[in-house]
Amino acid sequence: MSFDDRTMRLDDSPRDRVRQVHPSIICTAVYWNGRRAGYVVSLNGKTIASATQAYQAWLLAEAKLL
Repeated sequence: MSFDDRTMRLDDSPRDRVRQVHPSIICTAVYWNGRRAGYVVSLNGKTIASATQAYQAWLLAEAKLL
């Protein structure tokens, strides 16, 4: 998938783009001392990306996978 293969839509998100190619990928919230510390995106049990915001974690995962 490249930028020429898709059209830009208002609801276009890195999560949707990554899930088109890897439907089994998941994003999990990570908690520390009862507070949400960040998000981890993993594929088949392997961590692909992590960030303090879910959107940023999906962006990093997209950059690594696509």
